[in-house]
Amino acid sequence: MEGLEVVLTLAGGAIVRVKTGPIFTRETLQGHSNIVAAVVPEGVTTIGDEAFYDCASLTTVTIPTTVTTIGA
Repeated sequence: MEGLEVVLTLAGGAIVRVKTGPIFTRETLQGHSNIVAAVVPEGVTTIGDEAFYDCASLTTVTIPTTVTTIGA
């Protein structure tokens, strides 16, 4: 699916939209280490290993019902 975007809230309140495909990987969030919240969009089916690696400030993740696999 094209056009999928993860909505990120950064420390300080800025909102950033990052493109992803149906498989959400570590590379999706690369360069965004100050994330405090993430909303994974409908249409994502897999969240890969270490998808939130280096997101030490992350406190909230919203995962849609379309996700059937996390990790592995």
